[in-house]
Order: sequence, then structure tokens, then C-alpha cells
Amino acid sequence: MTSDPLLSHWTQSSKKNEELFLEVKSFLEDLQPPWLAKEETQRLLHLLERNEIELVDRYIEVQMHLRTSEERNHLHVAIELEKKLENYLKNAQGSDLKKELALRCMEKILNNWLISLGLTSPPTALSLHREHFGANVKRNIAIGLKEEGPRLEWNARIALEDLLQTSEESIEYWNRLCARLEQLLVWEEVLKEIHERIQNFPRKETLDPENLEKQLEVFEKEISSFYHQFGKVLSEHFLSGFSDIFKSALLGRFRKAFEGLNNSYADLKSALLKKPIDLHLCCGCHFGPSAPPCWDAKMRMANLTNIQPFNTYKESSKQTLLVFTCGGGRGHLNAAKAIGEYTKGKYHIQVANTLEETLASTDIFKRMLLNFSQERLYNYLLRNEAFEWIKVLTSVGPFFLMLQQESIEKAIRLEVLRHNPDFLVTCFPTFNAMFLNVAKELDLPLLMVTTDLDTEIFTRGMSLRSCDMSYPKWGMTLAYDTHGMRERLEKRIPTSKIHISGFPVRLAFNLPISDVENEAIRQKFEIDINDRLLLVVIGGIAGRATEKYAMILSHLSDEEVSELTKGKLHILCLCGDQKLPENKAMRLRIDDLRPKSKQMKIHGTPAYETIAGLMSIADAMITKPGGCTTNEGLAKGLPMIFHAPFALMDWEVSNMDFCIQEKMGARFKLRSTTSLFQDGIAKNKEILFPLIKAAFSRRKKAPSNSFEKKDFGVELLQLLESFSC
Repeated sequence: MTSDPLLSHWTQSSKKNEELFLEVKSFLEDLQPPWLAKEETQRLLHLLERNEIELVDRYIEVQMHLRTSEERNHLHVAIELEKKLENYLKNAQGSDLKKELALRCMEKILNNWLISLGLTSPPTALSLHREHFGANVKRNIAIGLKEEGPRLEWNARIALEDLLQTSEESIEYWNRLCARLEQLLVWEEVLKEIHERIQNFPRKETLDPENLEKQLEVFEKEISSFYHQFGKVLSEHFLSGFSDIFKSALLGRFRKAFEGLNNSYADLKSALLKKPIDLHLCCGCHFGPSAPPCWDAKMRMANLTNIQPFNTYKESSKQTLLVFTCGGGRGHLNAAKAIGEYTKGKYHIQVANTLEETLASTDIFKRMLLNFSQERLYNYLLRNEAFEWIKVLTSVGPFFLMLQQESIEKAIRLEVLRHNPDFLVTCFPTFNAMFLNVAKELDLPLLMVTTDLDTEIFTRGMSLRSCDMSYPKWGMTLAYDTHGMRERLEKRIPTSKIHISGFPVRLAFNLPISDVENEAIRQKFEIDINDRLLLVVIGGIAGRATEKYAMILSHLSDEEVSELTKGKLHILCLCGDQKLPENKAMRLRIDDLRPKSKQMKIHGTPAYETIAGLMSIADAMITKPGGCTTNEGLAKGLPMIFHAPFALMDWEVSNMDFCIQEKMGARFKLRSTTSLFQDGIAKNKEILFPLIKAAFSRRKKAPSNSFEKKDFGVELLQLLESFSC
């Protein structure tokens, strides 16, 4: 609203034009509610009587743009509005009316934004005095938070609380903020319109298939075009202008909208084509490294492309799971993949690499060792079997990170805001107290999935002083309900929070191998039905002991091989990621080995995608007692010989001891096999051979375990549903 002092300031003496006066007066009367308030019209007519037609015209022009922008039909409206807001600041000597109109525009934009965040009754008049505009905005936001904060969504509340923390009160700051918010609101409405058109598209079986395919292609092009255009605008104009928390909240807001759009399109195509599909046109995984550079490069996702599509035709309302994992070894990544497989079709999955991405800024090793992160250092030491140093790293590393609890919790909070999930799941072994604190702050359910049979490292740092374990929406899984495992966990975790779930092995390990897959594997490696197969799996990253075992086994004689099998003996060594030069070189050296026995074949392979099938047809496995591989072997009933050198990690000792107790494994300590000690090969073979023979013999018998094997997929879904209630 204008004010009388300002009116007197604008009044100038000039000759009136009666015809124009009547024309503008008639136009103003037509613009009365809902366009102009009655009092507003009277003040404009008062200006007309003083022949201030130009001022009235400018006022109407800006108001028309403002009202039109509410319809959000054209992006250029927001762009023109931004120019007007910028121009009035550059022209300090310009009309006070123009400045007041800009303040009204800013007020309207902020109110629209507050409404979009969930406030039902935001303040209608923030301030008409530019000297105190910022202070009044923050005061009114604080009032709204106090009145309606508890019922707001957690990400909206965090964004508003962050906005209140800014020390910026200048009109220039709020002008830039409003201009960006107005454009975001426009983009959001366009996205909403696309979504509604897809949702409302008729789902009729009688539609012409050819026209249907064309319409689906139109939708797909429209979605992809919007995704790329918005991503470019977001990175070039918005991300650098906000705080980390506010920026993360914006990314999470649009990530959630993209997921809904993607799911609606997939459901439409599933219904009309009668094919169960799950597309990824513009879902959250496009925030990853393969996305255009306009998106946040920190969002790297685990590879979940092998997950089977879901079988549903009804409209999706999937909630989002954010899974925190890490790449230390491969077990935690495999657990994340298992969670994705069991929840596929019911939940939308996002995966965050906790050490490499979420907590990269807090990694003391990355700063000390020239960008060699804690995770990379762990894998390097693991590959080279420097277990003594790994013990030091896993003891000292978390200690340094615990000293940064506030920074770590802030980094986790930002990650959660970016993904905007409905549930948090962590299969990361440390910092669970901090995950619990963030979950409680945001009022989100949290499930801690253990990936070792010894849960000590998962509960490290958890106490009544460090976190609130009475928070109702969290729990921790335990693989098997044995007295020793439960007793260790109950020392730190309330009994009510412990859920027996089975181990998080991938889906393929809980299913029998199909005849087609069996035949394909046997043909690939030329394994006859009467042959025997021995796997060598020294961790997911393929430790250097893999080659040592291949060399020792290559010295088995014809007589020894004939004791193991009536046919041929196949030694299959998994050599890890072949993108790493050292792994590729190791595989080639293993393939070049010439076995002493003509009845033996030695293969090197990177075949992680077929590991479940290989375990199904194998007769025994030599492996490092990591949590994931050990329990995959248990799931397949595969006898194991554990590679157990000096200074093995405590949690791996627990895995090994459990399998030995259940008569599913035996321990073997590798002796020296260097060229200077050739007799070491003979000594190793002498001890290893009877262990292999015993393992092959156990394979013929069905294992009788003393513990109950629960279906992790069933238990996981039940737990998630219980948190939703």
C-alpha cells in the first residue's frame, strides 16, 4: 500500500487529459478484486487526479507481472521480475513508488515460498520499510516457526532455521534471494505440471499402441529436457548463492520431486505396455558422477544396475531409503546392494559413500597423506596384508574423527538434506552414535545393519552420554540369535532395539542356482559335471595372497589331485577389479601358471557378478574371513578354509571362530613362499592339502547349523514397515 506522505511527494502539477483519465479509471475499476484491493484502487485514482498517469501505469505493470507469475505459466515472467528488482536497486534516485513496488514483490515471493514450505498462514505484510526489511522478514519467519514449526516437514524446518541464522539484513541480499526463490517456484510449478499430465494420462488397454509409444516418447523427451535445463540454471545461478544447509535442502526438495516424476512415468509405461519396468529417467541417481556437470558432484551412488525390475502396475508412492555405506573392502557395498535388492519396487534407494563423500572434509588422513583418503589407505593396506597397520588405522582413525563430532554430524545432516529421504539405513560400522543424533534431530527412522558377526565396532562410541538410545524410531540388526552374539550386543544396546534379521547377503545367495546359470558357468570355465571346483577369494579387493595360493596349488601332483576328484580339479581365483593395473597383472600371471598335474586347471577371473553361482557349484573355498564373504559361504553351505595370517582383525577372528564352531570352516596360516624359500611351497601344500580334502568331503553332506537362518529381505521389510507405524 502507498502512504499519504509518499503521495504528496509524487504530486506534480501538470495538465490533465480527461480522455486518458477516464480510460485508466475504467481499467482500474475492472482490476478490482481479485487483482486490486479497493483501498489500493482509491489511492491509484488519487494519483490519477494529480495526473500521475506514468506512475500508475508502472505500478499496474509490475503488479500484473507479479499476479501473472502466481500462475507460473511462463518462465520469462520470473526473469523480467528479477530485472525489475535489480533495476530499482541500481537507481537510488528513482521513484519511491518503484522501490515500494519492488518491496511488495519481494514480500509476495517470500510469502509464496513460505506457503510452499508448509506454513498455512504466513505473514501478509513483512515490511514496507526497506531499512528494516531483512530484520522484519526474519522476525516473521521466527513467529511462523514458533507457531507451526512442529508440524512442518523436517527439511523445511531446517531450511527456515538456517535462514534465520544469516547475518545478512541488507536489501540487496534479500533482493537476490527473492529473485532466485521466484525462479525456483516457477521451475517447481512447471515440474508439477509435467507430473500431473503424466499422472492424468488415461490408462486404457484399448489405446492404439503406436500412438501410445509416441506419447511416451514425448513425455520422456520433455522430462529429459527439463532435467538438463533446470540443472544448468541451478548450478549457474543458485547453488553458489546459498548456505550449505539451504542449498542441500533445495537439492533434496527437487530430488524428491524428480523421484516422484520418474516413478509416475514408469508406472504409466508399466500399465499401458503390460510390462513390469522400473525406469531411471530423472531420479536421484542422476545426481551422481555420470550426471551433467551442473549437478552436485558429491552425490556418488553405488552401482545398483543389476537389481531386477519390480512387478507392479499400480501407481507408485514409494518412499526413499538413504543407505550409508563405504568402500572399505567390498562387504559394506555388497550389503548396500542387498538392501537395494530386497526393497526394490517398494522403496526408492539412494546410496551415500560415507567416508569418500559424506565425511571427506573431516578425513584427517586425506589432509596428512596428500589426498590419500582413509578408505583408500585401508584398501591399500588390506590388499598388501599389512594387518598390523590396519589395526592402527581402525583404532586411531575413528578416534580423530570422534574429536570432530560436531563437524561429522553437520556433514551427515547435509547429506540427508540433499537426499530428502523417508528412512535412514546405515551399514557403516562406526559413527552410529552420530547417525542416531541426526536421525533424532530430523525425526527420521534409522536402521543400523551390522555386516560382521562381532558387533563391537558397530556399537563403539554409543552410550547414554553420546546419544539418546531411548529414541523410539531406531534399531540395530543382529545376524543370528546365538547366546554369545546377543550377549555382546546387549552390553551396549537396549534389548528392545535388537532385531534378529539374518545376514544381509544379496538375493542370489538365498536362491538356488538355475539350470541355465549352472550350465553357463560350467561352459565358460570348461567344468565337467564330474570335476571339482575350488574357489580362492581373498577379499573383494583381491589380496596379494590370491597369487600365493594359486602358486601353491599348482604344485599338487597327479596322485594328490586324484585323491580329490575323479575328474579334473579347477582352481578359480577371483582377481578383483580389472581396472586396477595390479589386479589385471595378477590375473595374467595366474593364467600363465603351468600346473604340475595334467588333471588341474587354474583360472584367474574378475567374475564378481557370478560369485553366487560359482559358490553354488564349488566344492570348497579358500577365503579371508570377512563378514560378507563368510556369510555368503554359510548361505550356500560351502565349506571354507580361512586365510588367517598373523594380526588378523578382531571382527574377522570372530567370523572365523563362528564358522569353525559350526564345522563349516578350518583355519590355515600361510608360510613363506618367496623364491629364497622354495621349501615353503612344499610345507604349505603339506598342510593345506588335507584341509581341502576334508572340505570336499563335508560338501557332500548337508550342513546342520545350530543357528536359525532368517530371510534378511523379509525381516528388513517388516522392520521398515514397523518404523512407518
